[in-house]
Amino acid sequence: MGKKNAKARTISHFLGDPSVPIEHRRELVRRADDGALNEVIAVIETNKSEDVQGAKQQALDELLRDMESGPLRPGTFIGMVPPNGSPSHLAQVRLDEGTAAYTTVPDSDLAKSLQVGDRILLDKQARALLRRAPDEPRTGEEARLERRLDRGRVEVSRRGDEREILLCSQNLRDRIESGEVEPGATLVINHAQGMAHDVVPPADGLAHFKYLEKCSPPDVVAERDMGAPPRIIAQVSDYFRLEMTNPDLRRAYQLPRSLMLLFEGTAGSGKTMSIYAMWRGMYEVMSEVTGVPIEELPPRVFTLRLNRILNSLLGQSDKNVARFFSEVEQLASEPFVAPDGREVQLPVLVVLEEIDGLATQRGRDISGIHDRILTTVLQLLDPSRAALREKLILFVGTTNEAQQVDAAFLRRIGGRVVRFGRLKRRAFTSVLRKRLAGLRIAHGDESLSEPERERLLESDLSAWLYSPNGSDPGVVELSFTGSSSSQVRHRRDFLNGALVDRAVTEACNEAAEAEERGDGGRPGLSLALLSKAFDRQIRSVADQVNEHNIHRFLDVPDGVRVAGVRRLPQSGQTPLQLQQR
Repeated sequence: MGKKNAKARTISHFLGDPSVPIEHRRELVRRADDGALNEVIAVIETNKSEDVQGAKQQALDELLRDMESGPLRPGTFIGMVPPNGSPSHLAQVRLDEGTAAYTTVPDSDLAKSLQVGDRILLDKQARALLRRAPDEPRTGEEARLERRLDRGRVEVSRRGDEREILLCSQNLRDRIESGEVEPGATLVINHAQGMAHDVVPPADGLAHFKYLEKCSPPDVVAERDMGAPPRIIAQVSDYFRLEMTNPDLRRAYQLPRSLMLLFEGTAGSGKTMSIYAMWRGMYEVMSEVTGVPIEELPPRVFTLRLNRILNSLLGQSDKNVARFFSEVEQLASEPFVAPDGREVQLPVLVVLEEIDGLATQRGRDISGIHDRILTTVLQLLDPSRAALREKLILFVGTTNEAQQVDAAFLRRIGGRVVRFGRLKRRAFTSVLRKRLAGLRIAHGDESLSEPERERLLESDLSAWLYSPNGSDPGVVELSFTGSSSSQVRHRRDFLNGALVDRAVTEACNEAAEAEERGDGGRPGLSLALLSKAFDRQIRSVADQVNEHNIHRFLDVPDGVRVAGVRRLPQSGQTPLQLQQR
């Protein structure tokens, strides 16, 4: 049979060869028997069928080339449609603008290999899925994975509490099913296509901490830079040292591992400078215990400011507060490995700035936003919470106006209250001495040494400001609600570290200008220059005082309400000039 077919193919080839003369081909047909002719006819019909199929394939190839020669449309593969007896391959796709389409897949091998979420290319009219698109990084919106619903769908949240159900790419499905991606992970989604494509990898190191202060600790040393540093600075350093070296001792006295402080005082009274000194002291203790230089220690300070957590979206402010405390607790839980291999729990310092804005008395906020924030903060500051109780965290709240703060918040944060008042005489002298150190002094006899002239200037200026028998008539007079009596506030009642710094700076400017002009007299700071500068600074502050903001500038007795502030008339000359007349 095989020989006959071969012979028939030879005859048919001979008959179809145009180079063979037509007479020869006719003669071959006349001499061939019926069987051979039937075989030749069968071969011719087969060849004809193959030629038709080849022509069809050639036409299809040309059509595909034409489709690919124009602009192609990108999209995402969703899945294959069941054939239902149809020989063609039909795919469900989503175009990039979000339009759903059903299109043909001409390539059978391609149809079998496509997976959900694959990027694909279609012809410009989306009639055919031509091939996969080149791999490229997935971009889009971020959403939080809440849960997996089934093999092909996930529930995500975005923009606060807004939730939606999305399809899931095959790659992401596999990672979720393997446990590599868990609820809470951040996903890359395409909202228009309704598809979750990928997961955002966690940030390396500390990059994902939004509220962590990543700067170096301030170069503020209490003994060097503060005239009258409060005792709490040294006590906090001792607390950190004991918790890092012998925590069982504090547990034996049932003392909590975390600590809460409230710094209360007027603006410029030293609250911020004290926090900087505590910050520096904490790093000095960490360096001492771990053996790591201060500049190589990791960031350990968080600052909560109202303007960083408020958000116009409903519920987002509460979420920001929750994230802040979550970051604090996460960092406090991470062990630090010292160079000698020891695992050490480093402390965390949390500064709650100006809590009078964060924790306003409830019921005053019509919108209710501050009340919700306060409720969240109170819950998260609960020292009995397991997430907080065993962590080495120091919370420090600051306020200028404690009377504006919610009572429950004061009880929670005010485990210990440190009051920063106006400078008393000894504290003023210490602050002034630190500020005058190294400056040129033009006071006292020229035979005195520079340190002696400094001490004399400090003494004379302090006597002028604090002498009970001086000529200071007072700056303002305060009247109180429900009382017929009033109180006078003198220049000494306005003094704080910030005002001392401003007054000395002003006097230094005048001394430098006088020396540049060549004015007569000894160059340097004099008692006259300093007294004038202090007088101007105090009058400037007094001009801002009223019954509504008085707690920012002056100490007022507890339990009283200021009804009015009267500025007392002042002479054109300073009390020092009047005193010298």
